[in-house]
Amino acid sequence: MIALLAIFATLSYVAWSHQLKKARDAQRKAELDTWMTALFGYYDDALCFPEESEMYCGSKALDPYISDVPCDPLSDSTHNYLYERQGCSTAYIYALLEVENDPIISKVGCGGGCGPDGSKEYNYLVTSGDVQSVIDTGTEPTCGTMTKYCFPLECSTCCPGVNYRCNAAGDRCSVDPSCT
Repeated sequence: MIALLAIFATLSYVAWSHQLKKARDAQRKAELDTWMTALFGYYDDALCFPEESEMYCGSKALDPYISDVPCDPLSDSTHNYLYERQGCSTAYIYALLEVENDPIISKVGCGGGCGPDGSKEYNYLVTSGDVQSVIDTGTEPTCGTMTKYCFPLECSTCCPGVNYRCNAAGDRCSVDPSCT
């Protein structure tokens, strides 16, 4: 009887531990998406992404777009977020997901690891793409015959069609060749 209870307790702990990892990974993905949305807002105003030195855990550099730059839920020696800017027009944010068989890891191109300068320390990233190729046309967002707001930063959603991205404010579509 005691052995059965021990086996049950062990299995419960393993399942609970896995669920905690999945919850932290979901938080990481949501925080990086929110952070990237704030970066696009910053870019809309400054026409350049912020310097790397400004993007650290708890920084207020993106206020009023977000109150603080997010921190990894574990924030230990291996779990942290890393922001990288290439030129003025490309930004990357890296994270290390705990559930290593998450299909999103391969989808974002980090199956073998990813990170700045070819490092393999991270397994998840979000990127701005090269927004320098975005040409502002001032096109009013439309869905069929209706004029509507578009969904901020999404490609082709209530915009004139493919090759358009909605701005961060949700009130203008711009040509963006990366939207297909």
